[in-house]
Amino acid sequence: FVALCLGVLAQFLLQGRSLVWKTDGASQYFPYLHYMGNYLRDSLEGLLHGQLPSMYDFALGMGDDLGAIIRWHPLDLISMAVPGKYTEILYVFLILFRLYLAGLSFSVFCFYWKKEQNAVLTGSMIYIFCGYVMTYGLRHPTFNAPLIILPLLLVGAEQVICGQNGLLFSVMTALGFASNYYFMYMCSVAMAGYVLLRFWNVYRENRVKNFFRMGIRLVLYYLLGIGMIAVVLFPTVWRLTTSLRLGGEEQSSMLLYKNLQRYYSWFMDLIAPFRNTGYNTALNYAVLVLPALCLLFVRRWKEHLTVKIALLLETVGLLIPGCAFVLSGFSSITNRWVFIFSFTLSFAVVTVAGDFAQMTRKQMAVLACVLALYCGLGFFYWTRQAGSVYWIYGMAELAVCTLVLLVCRKIRLSAKRWTAVLLFLTGCSCIVNGYFTYDEEHGAIASEYLDRGAAFSFYGTSDFTRFNTIGDDSFYRVDSNLVTSGNENASVILGYHGISMYNSIINGELVEYLLDQESPGVNAVHRVFSMDGRAASEALAGVKYYMTSEEDTGSVPYGFVLREDLSGESYKIYENQYPLSSLGYTYDRYISREEYDSLPALEKQQVMLEAVVLENINKETSLSAVSSGRDEILTASLEMPREGENVRATERGYKVGKGGGSITLTYEKKEGYEAYLHFTGFYKDTSYTSVKVISSGVSKSVMLRGDNRTYSLGRRDYLVNIGYCQENGEEEIEVFFTDKKEYELEGMEICYVPLDRYTENIEALNRDSLQNVQLGTNRISGTVSLPEEKFMVFSIPYSEGWTAYVDGEKAPLQKANVMYLGLALEPGGHQIELRYCTPGFRAGAAVSGISLVIFLLLLWRWKRRRGCHIRV
Repeated sequence: FVALCLGVLAQFLLQGRSLVWKTDGASQYFPYLHYMGNYLRDSLEGLLHGQLPSMYDFALGMGDDLGAIIRWHPLDLISMAVPGKYTEILYVFLILFRLYLAGLSFSVFCFYWKKEQNAVLTGSMIYIFCGYVMTYGLRHPTFNAPLIILPLLLVGAEQVICGQNGLLFSVMTALGFASNYYFMYMCSVAMAGYVLLRFWNVYRENRVKNFFRMGIRLVLYYLLGIGMIAVVLFPTVWRLTTSLRLGGEEQSSMLLYKNLQRYYSWFMDLIAPFRNTGYNTALNYAVLVLPALCLLFVRRWKEHLTVKIALLLETVGLLIPGCAFVLSGFSSITNRWVFIFSFTLSFAVVTVAGDFAQMTRKQMAVLACVLALYCGLGFFYWTRQAGSVYWIYGMAELAVCTLVLLVCRKIRLSAKRWTAVLLFLTGCSCIVNGYFTYDEEHGAIASEYLDRGAAFSFYGTSDFTRFNTIGDDSFYRVDSNLVTSGNENASVILGYHGISMYNSIINGELVEYLLDQESPGVNAVHRVFSMDGRAASEALAGVKYYMTSEEDTGSVPYGFVLREDLSGESYKIYENQYPLSSLGYTYDRYISREEYDSLPALEKQQVMLEAVVLENINKETSLSAVSSGRDEILTASLEMPREGENVRATERGYKVGKGGGSITLTYEKKEGYEAYLHFTGFYKDTSYTSVKVISSGVSKSVMLRGDNRTYSLGRRDYLVNIGYCQENGEEEIEVFFTDKKEYELEGMEICYVPLDRYTENIEALNRDSLQNVQLGTNRISGTVSLPEEKFMVFSIPYSEGWTAYVDGEKAPLQKANVMYLGLALEPGGHQIELRYCTPGFRAGAAVSGISLVIFLLLLWRWKRRRGCHIRV
């Protein structure tokens, strides 16, 4: 394994790269692993001093449950024993160790079926160094977890099918859901298909009766496994159901891919290096796979029938988008489940490995025909400029492999030497695929990874470290327009209270809040960047400090002044002169959610400075009702230019040439107003791309995602804050299109938001705010004195995990202002306390406790039956 890793991943060593991907690796997985190590060590130390572990942290975006980033992959628990400065070494080790364990797991499955050792080693090479692993497994370490789980899960299922003990099946079910519920769902679907195929072979009589008997046992053991890990799984399911992750606008009705090239590309990409057939379908197997398939399907149909049927069904599944949609959890069309195909294909190679030594003339003729077909298709599309150079590499590999097999057959090698040849061919093919995937002159994927040892400096040398030295003892948040793709989770490493967050599952209310305002500060269901520098939104979020660059001073929100003592050469930090006090502020007026939803986006934003948005209204409340805000928002239409630099207008928008292009707009600045550029009907249906808005001291990006793209928000309209106008005058805006594409764009306008009453509104909200605030582990407390009934809003994202106590009595919390916690309060002085417990944790802990007791009793009973002695 080590030798093969050195060969396959040699380009990482030669280029001085680590295995930390610049995108998700640096921005998600590395910070999470580092955080988990610190968390586990701190929790252990706290327990030794009688303190319960924390369940909530304001350093996670705007504040979130630790379940957002604490991933209970069993191997990640090793982080507790590794000091934070060695996290990058641990990160790389865990990637490789997972692959090693995947090879062992695959071997266990093969040995269960009594396969020959060298054949198993050959199959395991193909399994752990397939295109799925080379492309996605290194980028996303969690993607390797199902490679370990699937083979052992199937062994456990096989034992249940045969009427044996099902405890292994329960254990692997528990470990699968602990590792990753998303991939465990795929493994469960694969397991169900395996059970159906195997049942038909195992049971020849009384099939209906035996099917129900076996099915009940299988379900009970499966539920036992879920029960044992419920303490982790229940909170995870709660997060998923309260997010927008399941509400994508995916085009799931398409039964077949419209691009017919996918179908022959699939065949060519099977053994071609680096190639991706689309929708995350990375195949790129070792070259021996194609000859092995020839041997498998040339044999009599009933021989290895289960393997053949599984391969055919999975092949059809890869070619039908609907299968991808179902297996991705009904959220997107993606073939991340291709690891299941890799397992079946690798096992097929193991199954026929011994047959290479006895190849018949017929089998050799079929192999020659497949070689001719593969090369013929490749050259045909190559001449039509529709092929890929990697297909040529695949042809060369297949030709060499076929020649070696023919020569070995001619000289009549012994069975032992045949296995050595197959091992050699497979190892060489994996190394060749690795070279073409990672080499700078070819796939160049290694260049997408951080330099070795740079993971910490990615954050430790960033300007965001200055947030930790502000020296302000009050509770506050920071925001910045310097947050870009890759550094959204800087606060997770550095520990400050920010806005941005990049996570697979983000608080759905936060995303909905930003969508209501048509803010570019959110560009997907899993990415939040900022509050867009909007005075109202920044204040309501508790933002007190704002960072920007020397050139982007126009992005600074209204009311923020420069702090020279906090600024540096490459950045400037501004302090809010009108911050909302502490964590809680109060309203004496409200607007119903129905009225709020009927307002335009900017009015939704501004009305929250005057009235709280309530989902449920107490009819006996003395709060005054309003139907809209008092601010008069002005709009001015902009004429869409007919052409620009490398851009020309079309009937539906703009067509941009190679290298991108831009159009220039002119608008009138109005003193005392916040100005917004409003795009309507802005859309790119078949891909995603970014558009930059550049004005005086302002540079912002707008991400467009088509509805058929993963993580789409289904949006068409965007309001980009282009700054506060301090004087009247004419100003230009450049809209830069970064890619060669056709864009739909219905229209553009400038919106003006008056801020003449902004300070008055802030003062009113601060008048009766939460005082004497104290933050503890899983709790917040403070006092307030009210002259009349008011509604307090806490600048904390809404979650069912929070419980409020007023003067020691439990009080009902409400969702307020779309995404925040709210609490109705009577006149008088009050002691307020908020306590947090992860939703689903208590129920999950109870279920896990009961399930573990049942599991131990079953284990004891099984050992008694086997006559084993149990040592205590």
